Amino acid sequence: MKNSACIVLLFLFAFANAAWWLPAPARHCAATETETVWGFFGHRKINRHAVYSLPPEMMVFFKPNIDYLTEHAADADMRRYASKYEAPRHYIDLDRYGEPPFPALPRNWTDALLCHSDYFFLRQNGDTLPLFSQPVVEAWLGPDSLLAMNPATGVGEQVLSYRQMRSFFREEVLPLYYEDEWRVSADSFRLKTGVLLPDCEAILVVDTFSQHGIVPY
Repeated sequence: MKNSACIVLLFLFAFANAAWWLPAPARHCAATETETVWGFFGHRKINRHAVYSLPPEMMVFFKPNIDYLTEHAADADMRRYASKYEAPRHYIDLDRYGEPPFPALPRNWTDALLCHSDYFFLRQNGDTLPLFSQPVVEAWLGPDSLLAMNPATGVGEQVLSYRQMRSFFREEVLPLYYEDEWRVSADSFRLKTGVLLPDCEAILVVDTFSQHGIVPY
């Protein structure tokens, strides 16, 4: 009974503060009508009533703090107006990744972001070319995958192991997550992967994953 009450409480809190469970069209409607139909009132109401579903042993803590839990129920929604990085933490567009069990969606955050980003080779003259012959997610079959590099970058039939790419991504790209541009020098790419890219000024990485939601990462 205690476990059931805890599960109910956690579910209701999640329900009040996130819309990850909605399909994309429904979530869009919910987002556009938040202030007029649902609003913060609903979030606060759910949190307040969730407290009363708890067993007496848990009431000792939660009931004296019920006003705080009620007042702060909408904090997560308020944060999305202060940071562009907040909203994607409330949902994920699972319909974008095919059918369950979503084989094209790695379960690890680093792998998911790596596979669902675009990579470009920036020439000294400012021209850009795709770094790989195909999107990484299409070549991804797990940690032993091989990534064929774009011959137009001047490396011929060069193949990069996924493990090499992951090491580069984790150490050089992930730290740039909150930057407006993900740009890594050609020297850093060479040092991490062993691949020398002629006439390359930098590697540009474009995040195409976060905009579609990052729950539960």
